[in-house]
Amino acid sequence: MISLCGALPGDGITAHDTPDAAIKRAMMGASRRSVLVAEASKLSGSATAAVCEISDFDALVTDKSAPDDLIDR
Repeated sequence: MISLCGALPGDGITAHDTPDAAIKRAMMGASRRSVLVAEASKLSGSATAAVCEISDFDALVTDKSAPDDLIDR
């Protein structure tokens, strides 16, 4: 399970700094399955460092107010 700092369809999943992004990528690379945990407010903004594409996750756990365009992916 990985949390995020920001996500936008064009930017993918982002973190606030490069070391945080590297740790998130390493965690995903070492796992058989990746689950993104994000409150809806994080799904409408972007941070500085790219982590990966939204589609790289196997599942998304979020709240009811998440944008439909991200949920449908």
